[in-house]
Amino acid sequence: MKNENDHKQRPCWMYIDGEPATSYQELIKKLKSTSIEDKYNGLSAIIKSIMNDDNYPSNLMITVIQNVQICEDVKLKKLLFLFWEIIEKRNPDGTLKEEVYLVCNNLRKDLLHANEYYRSRALRLLSKLPHKEILESLASAMIENLIHKHPYVRRSAINCLISVTKNFGNNMLPNNITLKLKDIIDKESDLSAKRNAYLALAIIDPSESLKVTVEQINGNDVTELGDLFVLALVENLRNLCKIIPKEKSKLIKLLIELSNHKSHSGK
Repeated sequence: MKNENDHKQRPCWMYIDGEPATSYQELIKKLKSTSIEDKYNGLSAIIKSIMNDDNYPSNLMITVIQNVQICEDVKLKKLLFLFWEIIEKRNPDGTLKEEVYLVCNNLRKDLLHANEYYRSRALRLLSKLPHKEILESLASAMIENLIHKHPYVRRSAINCLISVTKNFGNNMLPNNITLKLKDIIDKESDLSAKRNAYLALAIIDPSESLKVTVEQINGNDVTELGDLFVLALVENLRNLCKIIPKEKSKLIKLLIELSNHKSHSGK
């Protein structure tokens, strides 16, 4: 019997208004079908059922691993990423389910896949999984995507890095992560990725982010940095006033310097 307060202790992703799944046996038959369309329809119905907080069989995760995970269909793959996001991954005692380690193996393959969409979608999934055991095993693959050739992947990798750092600190990151981020900020051609790398550095190493801020303001025409990046500079300078109060006068001068430029973000 469920405790009446259970719903208060579980995260609510979204609500899908629809009929509950009347027979998981029928849906599992669809997952085991050789037809991609059957698998898609079955998994879609299961996702809606889970989102509506319906009960599902304990062997559902392993069934999906055995019958859906192996498929390379893009539409099915999109559904699968959503399924891994919402399915319960812990046992009642709080330990990670054994099946999740099999999922990690496949997520590693996605993180290193030739298709940039698979890589980026896997990174976005990791950024939503507050499970240290999962992230520790995939941290190296995540870091590798920071220098991927496609900016879409690089942006996702940096966002994932920010999420991991906010949730678990710097312990899972390599010792040279600050140097990596500074190099990205210096060489990155994609403005969003550059901005995200700067924001990540501000979280991981505020003191180094101050040095980079000074370099960016003194070494560039601020109007050419782009509004998004200038806005990130301004926001970080404001935060640094609280984090490094002894540098407050220097930080205020930098803020004034930014406000004197034509970029609307610096005002």
